[in-house]
Amino acid sequence: MGGNDLNLKKSWHPQLMTNQRRVYDAEQAALQERKLTEARLEEIRRERQIEETQKQLEASGGQKKVDRVEWMYQGPNDGGRDEYSSEAFLLGKRRIDSVLRGDDMKKVEKTAGPTGETPGPVPVIASARDTAAKIREDPLVAIKRQEQGAYQAMMKDPSKRRTAVTTTMTMSASIVTDAGEKTREKDHVAHGGMMTNLTLNDVARGGAHTRETDRHPRVAMTLAEKEQAEREADDRARANASKYGGSVAAAKDSSETTTEVRIIRHADGGCA
Repeated sequence: MGGNDLNLKKSWHPQLMTNQRRVYDAEQAALQERKLTEARLEEIRRERQIEETQKQLEASGGQKKVDRVEWMYQGPNDGGRDEYSSEAFLLGKRRIDSVLRGDDMKKVEKTAGPTGETPGPVPVIASARDTAAKIREDPLVAIKRQEQGAYQAMMKDPSKRRTAVTTTMTMSASIVTDAGEKTREKDHVAHGGMMTNLTLNDVARGGAHTRETDRHPRVAMTLAEKEQAEREADDRARANASKYGGSVAAAKDSSETTTEVRIIRHADGGCA
């Protein structure tokens, strides 16, 4: 086969140097990852062993370990603080005037060892200085001081003070105006409802008046028709009396009865 093997021209052939290099690199990466994993597991085992030892010491009456993040806020000289830490200032157990008078220094000298050396560095003054430096570098305190300075400068300048007072009065007036406009809008809405009710009542009264006005011509027309019918009945009664003889009154009564019946039927038909 030798150099005439066509498989050597394939990209996937395992005897190619590029593929062998890729396999070697992958094996080395896997070995390195395995070493890191074993090192991390060993570190975890040591930490657990230390924790178990600490728990045994605490159970036997040793000093308890406090897991806090106070070390993040410790200054450069906070490592050798005595029992009166910075919390004593917050709790009122320690006063800053005693630090300034040097009483704490005397207490530390009394508790010095037999060789005259203190158990550790005295961080009282340094701690106060660190606290003052932290207060000076606090961004919130800097912002408050800047606001206070701007306010004092404004109060010293009469023109700025008048401008501030005018702005405050304008804002108060606008608030009062907005409240008054809202009240007037409510009153206007209520008044509009009352006007709507009055308009509806007027429309109802107008409709009744229209019906009454339409009724009067009908009544007048009925009376006119009745008078015309009476005259026609009189004429027919006279004609019948002169033609057939008899009383005019009897003929008139008969004619009036017939006419009234016709008028009533006509009126009923018109109303219907």
